[in-house]
Amino acid sequence: MNNRTIYLRTKTGILYCVIKTNLEANTVTLVWNGYQSVESIKSGYVKALQLTRAKEGRLKKCLSDQSKMLGSPKNINNWLEHEWMPKMFNAGIKHIGFVENNELTSSLNMKEVTIKNIFNEPGYSHQLDIQKWLLNKN
Repeated sequence: MNNRTIYLRTKTGILYCVIKTNLEANTVTLVWNGYQSVESIKSGYVKALQLTRAKEGRLKKCLSDQSKMLGSPKNINNWLEHEWMPKMFNAGIKHIGFVENNELTSSLNMKEVTIKNIFNEPGYSHQLDIQKWLLNKN
């Protein structure tokens, strides 16, 4: 099976992240929904890491679509930079992109991440742009 979809929900059943793997496109995609806490963000990214490792280096691209995410805790950037990103690269990911949220605080937070060069490429404002960019990567 080339494709797998995982739905992450809160204890009350609210969907907060959908994670999809696609071996044909060599991608793992996270689609965030609603308000996020540090715990929910970590949970989603850790699950994406687990799925990436399970594919044994066959996934090369990661897209984090935050266009529907509301709120992004500032203290998550340090964890992304020092813990999650190195593990994703060690698991075989070569390119990571993200779609920014239009919400001011989330957008500013992701710009801080971009400035620190945590992600390989700058954020795109539209999902189709980043999907095209990732499809052109090897």
